Formats: sequence, C-alpha cells, structure tokens
Amino acid sequence: MANKYSKYEEELNQLLHPSEFQSQGKVNYSRAYQIFKREQVPRALNSYEKACAFSERLISSKVKEKKAEEIRTYAALTHLNITPEGVYSYTYLMTTLGILATLGLFISSLLFAPEYRLFSLLVGFGLTLFAIFYLPRIPKHTFTSWRAKASDQLLLAVLYLVIYMKREQNLERAVLFVAKQMPPPLSLDFMKVLWDFESGKYPTVAESLDAYVQTWRDKEDEFIEAIHLVEASLYEPDSEKVKALLEKAIDVVIDGTQDHMTHYAHSLQSPIKTLHMLGIVLPILGMVMLPMIGAFLGDMIKPAYIIILYNITLPIIVFLLAREIVSTRPAGIATTDISEYIRSKSKPFIKIGKGKLYLPAKMLAAGIASIAIIPVLFYTLNIYLSSPAAWEAFKFSEAAFYMSISVVVAIGLAAAVYFWYSTKHIIKWKRKIEKIDDQFSSAMFQLGSRISEDIPAELAFSNVAEGTKGTEVSSFFAKVDDNLRRLGMSLNDAIFDSKNGAILAFPSATIQSIMKLFIEGVKKSPQVVADSLLTLSRYLKNVHRVMERLKDLLADTLAEMQTQASFFAPLVAGIVVSLSVLITNVLVNLGEQLSSLSTGSGPESAGFGGMSGLVGFVNPEAIMPSALFQLIVGIYVIQVVIILSYLLSKIIHGEDEIERKWMTAKNLLAAMAIYGIVVSILSFAFGQIAMTVTGFG
Repeated sequence: MANKYSKYEEELNQLLHPSEFQSQGKVNYSRAYQIFKREQVPRALNSYEKACAFSERLISSKVKEKKAEEIRTYAALTHLNITPEGVYSYTYLMTTLGILATLGLFISSLLFAPEYRLFSLLVGFGLTLFAIFYLPRIPKHTFTSWRAKASDQLLLAVLYLVIYMKREQNLERAVLFVAKQMPPPLSLDFMKVLWDFESGKYPTVAESLDAYVQTWRDKEDEFIEAIHLVEASLYEPDSEKVKALLEKAIDVVIDGTQDHMTHYAHSLQSPIKTLHMLGIVLPILGMVMLPMIGAFLGDMIKPAYIIILYNITLPIIVFLLAREIVSTRPAGIATTDISEYIRSKSKPFIKIGKGKLYLPAKMLAAGIASIAIIPVLFYTLNIYLSSPAAWEAFKFSEAAFYMSISVVVAIGLAAAVYFWYSTKHIIKWKRKIEKIDDQFSSAMFQLGSRISEDIPAELAFSNVAEGTKGTEVSSFFAKVDDNLRRLGMSLNDAIFDSKNGAILAFPSATIQSIMKLFIEGVKKSPQVVADSLLTLSRYLKNVHRVMERLKDLLADTLAEMQTQASFFAPLVAGIVVSLSVLITNVLVNLGEQLSSLSTGSGPESAGFGGMSGLVGFVNPEAIMPSALFQLIVGIYVIQVVIILSYLLSKIIHGEDEIERKWMTAKNLLAAMAIYGIVVSILSFAFGQIAMTVTGFG
C-alpha cells in the first residue's frame, strides 16, 4: 500500500534506524512540519489565510488585546498562519462589500419589484450581520472542529507512544513515530511539538510536549496524565517499573474515555428533546397556520419571507443546535478511515451488463434531479408566459401540486444518490477492515505468544495463519507466509512490498501501524516484539469493550434520533402539507363563492349584498398556493434529515465522513419514500373532502 507520507519516509527512517540517524545527522523538523501543514490543512483554511493576509494589506485594524490573544491561541492550535488584525480586516472588508451589495439590491428592487423592497433589505442586512458576527469567530469554530477530530485520536496516539517507548526509550523518536502513523489533525500537532523544540522555543522535546498537552487541560485530563506517565518512564531505572508506568498510561486514557462517554450518554436526553421540539415539531406544526395567515393578512406575508424563515433561518438554527450538542462530545475512539486509499484505487461506477460506467457522484445526482425538475420548470414557465388567467388557474391546480411533489422527491433522491454513490464502493471495504480489526486482537495475542516461545518471526506467521483459519484476518497472515516461503522475500518486503506486500489487500491504519512496530521490534529482540504484541492485543480488546459499552449506553437515544430522521419528520411533514391542502382548498373555494354571492344579481344572491366586507377580509389571491407551500416544507424536510443524520453520525462515529454520508443516504431514501407516499395519498383524500365541504364535489 502506498504510504500517504512516502515523501517523508527517508526522514522518518532516520529516526527509526539509530545507526543511520547518527551518521546522517539531525532531521529538519521545520521543513517536515511545513510540508505536513501544506498537505494536511484543508484548502479552505489555506484560502482563509490568504484572504486575511490580503485584507490586512488593504485595511488596517486594531484589535483589543484580550480578543487578539484569543485569536492567536486558536490560530496556533489549528496551525493557521493568520493575525488578529488580518481576521478583523477580512471581517471589515466583507461587511463593507455586504452593505454595498444590500444597497444595490434595494435600489434594484425599487426600480423593478417595489413589493420586494423589504425582502431585499432583510436578506442584505441579514447576510451582513452574519458576516459581522461569524467571520471573527472562524478561528474559534476551526479550533472546535479541529479538536473534535483530534480528540478521537488521543487514545491511539498514547498507544503508539507507549509501544515505541517499550522498544526504545527515546521520546523524540517516539513523538515523530506518532506524527508519522497518525492521520491529521493530530499528526500535525505532534510534528509541531518537534518543530517548537528544533526552533528553540523549548529546550527539550519533553517540555515542548508538556506545553502542547496543557492545551487539553479541563477537556481531556486523562490524556495529560497518560503523557506524564510516559515521560516519567524515562527517568525510571527499573525496567519492570518502566513497563508498569507505560501500561498504566494506556489504562488511564482508556478508562477516561469510557467514563467521559458514559456521562455524555446520560446528558444527551435533554438536548435531543430540545432539538426535536425546536427543529421538527414546532416548525412543521406551525406551518398548518400559514395558509390561513396568508388569506387573512393579505400582502403582509409574502412567500419569500416564509422561504427565508423555513429554508434558511431555521435550518441554520437547527444545525447550530446540533453542532453545539456534538461540540460537548468527549474524546472517543478513531475509526478506520480508508477513503483516501479506496479513492486512489478505484472510482465509483454503475454496472451496465458486463461493463462499468464511471460517473462522478455529482454528475449522477444532477442527472437524477434534472429528470423531474427540468420538465416541470419548462412546463410551468410556459404557462406563466401564456396568460395571467392561465397562471392563476394553474398555481392552485392539482397538477401544479403533484409536480411540486415530484420536484421535492427528485431533489431528496438526488442528494441520497450522491451520498450513496460516493461511498458505496468504500463502505464495503470499511466494514471488511473493521471486521478484520476486531479479529486482530486475538491474532496479535497468538503471534506474540509464538514469538515469546522463541519461534522465529517468519515461522510464527505460518502458525498464526493456521490458528486463525476460517476468519478474515487469516488471509493476511497466510499472504505474508506465502511471500516468505514461495517468493523468498524478507519479512519487511513480505508485508510492505509495493507490488506483492500483504498489506496491499488490507488498507487498515491499525494493521499497518502494528506491522511497522513489529518490523522495528524484530530488529531489537524477540522479547520486545512479543511484549509489544501482547500489549497491542490487550489494547484492541479494551477498545472493543469500550465501543460495545458506548453503543449500549446510547442505544435508546440513537434509536429515537434515527426514527426522527427517517420516519417521524417526513411523516409529520406529509400530514401537515396534506392539512394545508385541505385548508387552502376550503379558503379558495369559499372565497370564490363569497365573491360570487356578493356581486351576483340573481335571486340566489339576495341578502348577500353585505358580503363585500367579508370578501375583502378573506383574500383568495393572497393565499399561498399548495404547490409552493409543499416545496417549502419538502425542502425543509430534506434539510432536517441531513442535519439529523450529521448529528447522529457525529455522536456514534465522530469525525468519520464515510459513515456520515452512508447514514445520510439511508435516512434520505427512507424519508423521501415516506414523505412522497404520505403527502400524495393524504392530499388527494383531503382535497376530495374540501370539495365536498364547499359544495364543489
């Protein structure tokens, strides 16, 4: 398997091989850190750095020292090359542009659409206020997101430190080994520890590491304690006590993880209920009143205002609530992320007979959405341009309503297909690797036991392959044994060879890291290898125990959230839209009857001359068409399902993009099926009732 950090292999090997390290001199950590930062920090953040630097050259700004120090802290912890002045200069620049855009929008509305002048002001100033309050907080939000992902990697980082320190009591090389093995963002943090030491900011690696771990104070105190135990092992002359201190470090961080997640699981009930009420129940049920509000308040309530409220403001509020719930999630356990590996090896495809059609996920999703949206758009535009009377008749018709349902379902299915198609070729590999990782603990125990019996490492793989026969992990050990015996490879090549290495078929970060530790340990002594493998086996079993415990604690809450996302939200929304059809049809038909009676001259209109006031009070033309109302509600349902899936995935899996997309795809497919069926059937039934009640049936 190609190493993601292959370009640093030479530098890293210098630390992993002491003789070479001594002969070639000290590694340039500053250069390595800069390369790490360039490749591991997301492009959006690099663009943000450039925007702040550009803005600072255009606009000078002064920042209060307290706020400036806060920004410097966040910037340092997220490796952003920004200054407090740059952050606020960027804010002032975007705010100025926002005000100018608002004035331009307002003037345009006065000239071309006076009825939307208030709407243009609300949109413009809303975006401007958002820029004023959000842009200065980007460093803080970046820090929150960065730490949320890094926290799930802390346990594994401690493990790598402990295993390396058992092999060799050298903290500098152990920290670099962690930087190599861990994915971002923690890899960048540990490389920064070495850079701070090399640049002279701290006289020793231990002091640099101490300064870093203090940034986790009051959030992950167990991680700090574990690092201090690792450092204490450096000063312990007794090898048995060194081993005890290192194993204690792992126990401390595992127990801390379980305790924190237990408390978090117990505290989730209240926030989830709040999110459910504010994000789903109240907004959707409140929509029942919108048709009547539009009928009685006339032109005061415009559809654009409802769109801003339900499809912009409320989704933002719900997302912020969800993110607040996630932000309190303590450190968990990082899951296997093989997305980059799979993307480098294959692209998503559609089977056509015996062939394969490779399509980008966005193109497939856009194609699905276009099938329903483009014909509806052309048909609607044609009627709108034909005549005002045809348009007035069409917008309240059943045809328009059912066309709007097809548009919403198409958008929802397109989003679901995008998430499903972009992960379908990855998720099966991920499940396979997770299963292998679960089996790896017992395999490591067997391998360590064989080596502790003075069996050569090369022969031990054959024994383990036989002992694990019938499991997924057996094929890995069998492949290594085959490479050793049939191809005559060295142990390192049998595992890591770029063409025939056993690791190629098992893109697991856990297996790769363990095997690298294994290869390095073999060079020192069989006893070191055996001890390391037994420690790893115990660790993997403890991780499995913790994960099962967390699933048990969160079972009720997660089941409730899953039901909300895939069933409850679309069901309630479908019922609400159907009720709105009933109300809208009754009001429209009633308005037509009242208008006819108040202006009629026949005997059937006698006595209804005073109806003109009531007709003015109930204005059918101001009622929101059911088709538009359904579009607003349907899109809101899609937004809520995506947000709930985001929340659900973050709680269970942490920062795992694959699981988030897969869960979103499943929930959207279920939600769109339920919503489409419910709203179609009930709307038809309620429409018939409305016609009967108002005498049109």
